[in-house]
Amino acid sequence: MKTASIALILATAGLVGDAAAASWPRLPSAGSQPVDLANSAIPGTVVSSSQGIGHASALLSADPVDGASVPVGASEVVIRLAKQYTINTARFLSDGVAGKVTVSGSADGNQWTGLGQMEITGSDRLVPVSFAGAQVKFVKLSIQASQNGVVRSLALYGSAKSSDFHLKFSESSNASSLNLADGVGGARVIYAYPTPTNAGEKEASTNVFHFPASGEKYRTIIYDLSAPRKLKQFTATYTATPVRLEVFAFNQLDEKKDWRGKLAFDAALLDSATPVAAGQDARGLGNIKLTPSKQVQARYVVLRFELGAGANASMGGTMSDFLQFAMLPVDGVVSLLNPAEASQHVAAEGNGGFSVTGIGLNAAGEGNYESSGNEQGDEENEDSEEKPDAEDEKALWSQFAGNYGAFNMMTGPRGATGGAAGSVEGNGNNGNNNFSPSPPPDINIDTDNPTPPPSDTAL
Repeated sequence: MKTASIALILATAGLVGDAAAASWPRLPSAGSQPVDLANSAIPGTVVSSSQGIGHASALLSADPVDGASVPVGASEVVIRLAKQYTINTARFLSDGVAGKVTVSGSADGNQWTGLGQMEITGSDRLVPVSFAGAQVKFVKLSIQASQNGVVRSLALYGSAKSSDFHLKFSESSNASSLNLADGVGGARVIYAYPTPTNAGEKEASTNVFHFPASGEKYRTIIYDLSAPRKLKQFTATYTATPVRLEVFAFNQLDEKKDWRGKLAFDAALLDSATPVAAGQDARGLGNIKLTPSKQVQARYVVLRFELGAGANASMGGTMSDFLQFAMLPVDGVVSLLNPAEASQHVAAEGNGGFSVTGIGLNAAGEGNYESSGNEQGDEENEDSEEKPDAEDEKALWSQFAGNYGAFNMMTGPRGATGGAAGSVEGNGNNGNNNFSPSPPPDINIDTDNPTPPPSDTAL
């Protein structure tokens, strides 16, 4: 009888685990998000000068995959912000660079004050330099490199929040490419599964997600763009491991209330949906760009990463062969990064975790992040904002994780560290020669009469 009871308990636990894996609860909203001030979409933000760094303008790109080359020896780049802001973090993605990194700030571009520094190795991937808040208009990133490589996705965070700006599409001469994942246009992540280990931390609101070691087949992130948007490209940076990325787009997301009355998403719906773009990084270089063959318009964007896909793929073949098995030939094509930029392939390490270190949801149109008239120039004003602070946000996520602990039964040990170190520039070819083309995508949009976005964001 005792054996039968144990078997019944185990069977019940298995059923709960399967149900939990299939249905995900919505993530709690934590208010306004940090804004990356090293962004050319903010008028007046430019690369003021650079020495030694190749293609330095890429550091302000809307595409997190775009990179700047760093040689052995001394090099630097100076960013001029649109105005004086209080900053406390400089962060970038490193592919192979080793040496000493120094961040300095200035009010006039002449007198400099050291803000922070750190030593990095060639296997360090995400490099955050944190320091006491400083009000600056110019920021200098200096690198004394003992090993060359590529730096991308420079970000400067501090007092600026998404509520300080609004997104405006335009065709003016100072319009810039836009990454709708930045949050200024109202975009936010509403689902991430398995639950990232950095959930509730500020890092997770800046498109960095550390997924735990898990037996799950996919790592999935779902964005709500707040309104139907036109998109031309999808990009991502992540742990250096073979990955297949599928992108789904919907105008409406089929959500239902769970037993607590909270909105939840049935992940099984993705198995019957057709992606608008897909591709493989078979060599595990940690970067990918997917370009649909036609413009996508949608409010909800789903990025589904399948780890280990194409790990033993051959890199040979013609471009026509590649398109036959690497992508959806009707609905999307993949843009390969230049393999010559990859000086080495640093294998993924760690405990089996997987990190997404950057997401690009690149808008079809150009525009700017215009001031909402309430930017805070110092930390005192920032503290007066009536929104959750970092501790409140983390407490909210902790409550969420506790209430929905059953949803993580199948994800392996909780608290596992995410993000294996190491990666280099470049996306590998797809290695699955048996991949069959898919039919045209159905993203549930009336293309003749799409729902118009808000007037201030008209495309």
